[in-house]
Amino acid sequence: MTRLGGLYLVVDPGLAAGPWGVEGVLQRVSRALAGGVDLVQLWAPSSENAAAFLSPEQALRLAMGLRVLTLEAGVPLLIGEDVQLAARLGADGVHLEGSAPAPAEVRSTLAPRLARLQGRGALVGYTCGNDLEKVRWASRAGADYVSFCSVFPTTSAVSCEIVSLASVRAARALEPDLVLFASGGITPGNAGDVLDAGADGIAVVSAVLKAPDPQQAARDFQELLRRRGRHRSGRAV
Repeated sequence: MTRLGGLYLVVDPGLAAGPWGVEGVLQRVSRALAGGVDLVQLWAPSSENAAAFLSPEQALRLAMGLRVLTLEAGVPLLIGEDVQLAARLGADGVHLEGSAPAPAEVRSTLAPRLARLQGRGALVGYTCGNDLEKVRWASRAGADYVSFCSVFPTTSAVSCEIVSLASVRAARALEPDLVLFASGGITPGNAGDVLDAGADGIAVVSAVLKAPDPQQAARDFQELLRRRGRHRSGRAV
């Protein structure tokens, strides 16, 4: 099994409430996948924030469309916060903001839908801030990765605290075997600093999905990842 890393595309369901609509967002994700993406996450589709923008039918259509695209591309799909939706879709895992449910509970819930993955358990990741105790907990609990939010100011995740690159370096020293992603305000211009701090990969929303050409934007990030030794050739696992 290849170590996780590379380019992690987070799909904000709120984007589908704009002029693009669900189909427009799916088209942009498809273009990004063609450029090279290693993981895709549908960001908290059942949250109150998402519900304020999308009907349940639209949210499900977006989720199902992402499942089709990621299966075609051979890229894992994670669902933010909603373990039951992940199970319904046969997704590859979940991403959680808090510390519950624990990885073992998530994998138990998703296991019946993951038999086709030849025994590999569901992927489980958690958002972390500057508190390194959560990083230590995630590692001990068996999480596949943590993602720091937010390393730079961003309009995509206004509730995140700013996580210093010093915290990323400290997390790498504390848990050298745990996969670290970083998110929030990352661009091709500053991504190198994040990777040099010890991140295995970068998570982005706007820098790819709102780019004039999502395919080229993904390629640009992959080229940077290649130069830093984090390129995954479009496959994260």
